[in-house]
Amino acid sequence: MKNFSLLLIGILIPHLAAAQSPPKADSPSAQPTSLLDSATPADPQQRLEIGRELNGLADDHLKPWHLRADYEVFDELGKPTDHGVFEEWWYGANMFKVTYAGKKFSQQEFHTASGIYRSGNPDWLPWQLTFLRDIIEEPIPPPGALGKLRAVNFKRSLDDVAMSCSALTPSTLFGGESEAASYCFETGRPVLRFANTQYVFHQTIYNKIGEFQGRFIAHEARHLLLGVPALNIEITSLNLIGPGDPQGVDPPLNASPVPERIETVLCTHPEIKLTWVDPGRQHKPNAASSDQRTTQPRIHQLLTIVRIAEDGRVIDAESIAGPITIRGDFEYIARHRKYDLTSDRGPVEVEIEINGFLLTSMRRP
Repeated sequence: MKNFSLLLIGILIPHLAAAQSPPKADSPSAQPTSLLDSATPADPQQRLEIGRELNGLADDHLKPWHLRADYEVFDELGKPTDHGVFEEWWYGANMFKVTYAGKKFSQQEFHTASGIYRSGNPDWLPWQLTFLRDIIEEPIPPPGALGKLRAVNFKRSLDDVAMSCSALTPSTLFGGESEAASYCFETGRPVLRFANTQYVFHQTIYNKIGEFQGRFIAHEARHLLLGVPALNIEITSLNLIGPGDPQGVDPPLNASPVPERIETVLCTHPEIKLTWVDPGRQHKPNAASSDQRTTQPRIHQLLTIVRIAEDGRVIDAESIAGPITIRGDFEYIARHRKYDLTSDRGPVEVEIEINGFLLTSMRRP
């Protein structure tokens, strides 16, 4: 039996990850025929601002639209586990319907002026699918979502595709901009092509760039966790919805009113205040072992999804990265925490990531 002694480092630092080789990118997108061919600003903060304005669908002034996309979900080893169709009918910030129709998970959610309703599977989305809407609609977070960070520029090349990148670095970051949360654009134009979270825990590559209502849309995207495929997305249609009353947004009789669910890898949110108020109980791995000799210490990356109710209770915790022998202990710690959750958006449930480094030493007989 192996005996692990461990040290949890940076257990509440958002976006911790080990640097991984970036996925492949296709060649730069064709030159647009609209006003989207504006130059990429040299100032890193302005570059991120215009990048947010021109990429994705997060714009309340858009005309109503309908989107359909195929998706494929992978487990932590990169093996396919589910596939399905995502659809969204969007009429405004508080009037839209989203559906996930997979072989293993199906859910419908209705956002109306009177509240949010859900039918189908009542559980949280599988963690891979929590990234789907942000990848398509809001690939660059809103101002303030990443906390107080310093923006810097650097260059990156993926498969001979040169990109102009802006990184958001906290003062405590080690490793420089290559380890920071960053967003990479085509050289000369603010077309988002690659993004990663701090320490490159998550990576997303954007291909098949098109235009819709004056914004860049990636019709193909791949999301990776620690360099392993987690989610593939391919938009099969994106069209305007004709005039008339919203169709299909009214919830059916079997839909239940629910709090809003905010799924994010961020521990900060411009409209959410989340504070850890109880350190919880510490649980260590079984120390029983006949091992005596100590080998070279190893650093692992550990990631646990934590779902928090509107009263601050932890609903559930799920470790999705890190040594199998230690994940249960990390989940135990996460499950026994208590949070103070306040929201400017009304009742909410929040899903966050607790990311960290794990230092282990291993003894053998």
